Amino acid sequence: TSWQARVRGLTISYNQIAFGGGMYMAVGDSGAVVSSDGLNWTKKYANNLRELTGVTYGNNMFVAVSRNGRIFAAGNSGAGDWQEVNPSMGETLLGVAYSGNGFVAVGTPSVIYVSANGISWTRLAGQTSGWNIAGATQNPTSITFGNGLFWAGSNNRLFSSANGAQWTEVAPPALSGLRVTSITYANNRFTGALGIGGAGGPSNRVITSTDGTSWQVLDGPENSVRSVTYANGYYIAVGDSGRVFTSNNGQTWSARPRVTNRNLMTVFSNADNVLLAAGASGAMLYSTTQDLSVRHNSLASRTAQGGVRMMSVDMQRSTPRLMLSFAAPGNAKVSFYSLSGKRLYTHRLKAGERSIELPGRITQNGVIIAQYTNGDQKFSQRFQFTK
Repeated sequence: TSWQARVRGLTISYNQIAFGGGMYMAVGDSGAVVSSDGLNWTKKYANNLRELTGVTYGNNMFVAVSRNGRIFAAGNSGAGDWQEVNPSMGETLLGVAYSGNGFVAVGTPSVIYVSANGISWTRLAGQTSGWNIAGATQNPTSITFGNGLFWAGSNNRLFSSANGAQWTEVAPPALSGLRVTSITYANNRFTGALGIGGAGGPSNRVITSTDGTSWQVLDGPENSVRSVTYANGYYIAVGDSGRVFTSNNGQTWSARPRVTNRNLMTVFSNADNVLLAAGASGAMLYSTTQDLSVRHNSLASRTAQGGVRMMSVDMQRSTPRLMLSFAAPGNAKVSFYSLSGKRLYTHRLKAGERSIELPGRITQNGVIIAQYTNGDQKFSQRFQFTK
């Protein structure tokens, strides 16, 4: 809901952000910057450290790839100890990811590199690794790792792989005319921004999945977006002219106040409640996922998907209560679950009942899912409680 600008005076155009070893790393056209808190950043220099398009963390190092085909590695701090670890083949590398067992970098035309340690790399022939589909060469434009597999997107296609060498086409909803320009895995959800395939520009379409098996293509904000992430029950999307949008269902989006007019190319979230968005001409924005939380001593409401029903939590009472926006019919119930799916409490509603007293264990710090059920009618709402 509120963002602040960071990294004043630096003119790097950022393309991606990673976190590891207690450090944030943002990379872009003019090099890299590092931060221990997401608030204060320092630029790092090295020969040829330019045109960086992607970065990841693994094996106690940051690994970055570049538009001119170079791959770089740096220790935890990224404190000037970058080294170029492969000879440039003149190709365009657009993304890199780490699985716990090794790294995979992808790019165009139809390029795949793999490495077990981030230092020694092997170039694979893309055409024999699943990138030639129905006689058409696929040029991967983004990659991430999540749910035990690598995931890479290209024009009209999405692929998965256990090792980066053998790829299987995933069958999401129709991607005709679109390409997966960015894809991330954060907070147990895949999210990605879809660009217009032929023109190469961004669109307002978003792709999402919780398991990599069932995918949805959603209508995003009214403006085109470049990158999407997921945190605390919200999608956060960024795009051109400094636009930031949030949504709790991926369908209804709210624009947030702009603090920059520069194009935002990437948005990042992690378990430390930090949200970062970065883009052209040194644009670096900082926020926190706590802005997405339900706080004590406040009245917070969230609309269920489709707007059919609404539940809110009233924390101003001596005993917190879940409030229904409608009079409950008989035989309905509300159950409360942890994120792991464990049922914490069930309340059977009486006819006309509109509020439920919440046990203290539910309103401690953490996230719960409130699920309303009445016969075949069912909807859920996610709440996070923070002191």
